[in-house]
Amino acid sequence: MYKFLFLVISNICFIFFITNAAEPIVIDYADELIGETSSGASTRRLVGNVQLHQGDVRATCGSAVQYMFLNKFQMSQNVVIRQNTLTLKAPLVVYDGNIYLAEAENGVTVSDNNMTLKASRGNFSTKTQVANFIGKVVLVDDSVSIFCDTITHNCLTRDSKAIGSALIKSKLTNAFLIADSIFNFHETNYSIAYGNPVLCQIDTNKSTVDDISIDSNQVLDNNLKFDTLTIRADTMEAFRAGDDEFYHFRGNVEIIKGEISAKCGEGYYYKIRQYFVLRNNPVIWHDNMQLHADSITIFTAENTLRRIHSLKNALSITWNDTNNLSRKNQLYGNEIDILFSNSSPDIISSNGDAKSIYFLETDGAPDGVIKNSAEKIIIKLLDSQAENITLVNQIPGEYTPEPLVLEDEQKFFLSGYKFYDNKPKKFEISLDKYLNLR
Repeated sequence: MYKFLFLVISNICFIFFITNAAEPIVIDYADELIGETSSGASTRRLVGNVQLHQGDVRATCGSAVQYMFLNKFQMSQNVVIRQNTLTLKAPLVVYDGNIYLAEAENGVTVSDNNMTLKASRGNFSTKTQVANFIGKVVLVDDSVSIFCDTITHNCLTRDSKAIGSALIKSKLTNAFLIADSIFNFHETNYSIAYGNPVLCQIDTNKSTVDDISIDSNQVLDNNLKFDTLTIRADTMEAFRAGDDEFYHFRGNVEIIKGEISAKCGEGYYYKIRQYFVLRNNPVIWHDNMQLHADSITIFTAENTLRRIHSLKNALSITWNDTNNLSRKNQLYGNEIDILFSNSSPDIISSNGDAKSIYFLETDGAPDGVIKNSAEKIIIKLLDSQAENITLVNQIPGEYTPEPLVLEDEQKFFLSGYKFYDNKPKKFEISLDKYLNLR
């Protein structure tokens, strides 16, 4: 009985082993086969027109070393591995048939239809079709270009995880997303970036910058330069649909575009329609003006600032006396609209529960403060100074002479006044770091 049980168990184990054993790598052809022993391991050298296969995986090279009992080959001299429509090329590849893994050195390229992935080295699983590549990684497909130090790319789903000096660019726009880590999901045209993410927009005389996307040895085009838009945040998301693209920013958002600087907790950028939506304590700076509200929308056209619309608890602050910054003119309302001409504020209007305080000057000397309330206040500007003020359904204003104002200016400030002195600072990014040109 024990013998019978032993045979049954042995047969089960044998069947399990056969079922789970990897397919053997088969030698189809070689000009020469040379047997040898190296460090106690039995090997055989294949020289000239080497051809191997394992299932649907086929490989060719100029020379190979076969590890006789390990189902493993080291291939060199123009190694090419093909699997259906996918092709891997490298000077040196170690292919372990037991785990279906090809490890490549000295430069490796994987291509499949309209996808090309290059790196200094890495491994590729012929079972899962997942590539793990390291060093000067460049991936290009029909929708994006990705540059990074390390990438995990699924050739079946075309999803990627790029780590280390990662940069991703849609082929349809001139905006780059840069971060320590970027996840890109091909099917949904969605990307998310973590670790010091930055969105920057470039200005170039080319319609695309795909010329620099494939060859990591190319020299960066001298005509490629940054535009005025840079955005930083804790987390960034990119959504692409057709030729449209928009971004979602979360946490410590900073925006710099021309003379405009902004901060907020959450923001959106609609690139094709050219406007920004800022929420969660948004603040905007422009020259000697500051604006905060519950929500702020910035509208641009042809890359030029056209309008700023702020909604709920909106308060704008302007100042013109650099010797006494406590004398700040203020405008409050349920809504504040600022219209721009040639990127300079032209008209500021406050609508709904509008209030204002204005520190007067006569011949350049302080001359008191006037406080107004109305349903709507419209201020026409000239050289950033109030030229004409229109009050709709005005409540009689209050004038306070200068002796009662001096050194007590804050007593006249409007309710909800806040002044922020943490304006974002401009910064520069070297594209060479991200485009593997170092």
